[in-house]
Amino acid sequence: MYPLLLMACRMMLGEKLYLYGVVVIQSIAALTAVIVLMQCIRKEFRLNRMESAIAYLLLLLPYGLDTMWSEPRSNYTHGIITDALSYSMFYFYVVVLIRYLKYQKWTSFGWMVIWSCIMTLNRSQMQLCYVVTGIAVLLMCCRVKGNRLSVAWKKILVKAGIVIGAFGITIFLTYCYSYWRWGEFARSSENDFTTLTNLLYASDPEDEALFQN
Repeated sequence: MYPLLLMACRMMLGEKLYLYGVVVIQSIAALTAVIVLMQCIRKEFRLNRMESAIAYLLLLLPYGLDTMWSEPRSNYTHGIITDALSYSMFYFYVVVLIRYLKYQKWTSFGWMVIWSCIMTLNRSQMQLCYVVTGIAVLLMCCRVKGNRLSVAWKKILVKAGIVIGAFGITIFLTYCYSYWRWGEFARSSENDFTTLTNLLYASDPEDEALFQN
């Protein structure tokens, strides 16, 4: 997904300006995500003004956390990396997760699945959100009535099928993108070669002095 965003910005803004456009989009997405999640937390947990201000600062913290001990001294939204969007997407996911856990609406469940798909397409490690979605479904479909545990098996099976289907769709789309870009119907993978090329792309000309042989 992230390469498609870069491609779209380059087509609209040109070679010289498209990275600035990406940073603007990432910054707007981050600010919107923080405000939306903060408002959700404030409303659902009835926070006062002081608590809301602390929540706002804590939600901002992850975007600049890495700059406390590493270079460059800039927040994630200013970098051309998938992390620049991953945090914002996850915040939107948390909003619908909270609403699903509280109101158990199908719309909230649907958005949880959609955001899981989008996040996974942006960064494969976010597949974990499918697991979180599954756990949330189990929690909401199990009730203790008196001394007995009541389990809504039909709802569990239906929603589990949707989650598994969505996971399959994200894998299929990943395969399609790989075929479109490189002519190989396969999932992208991280390996030593990928690590080497990432280092080379991230290197500056003067970094040549750091290597021998």
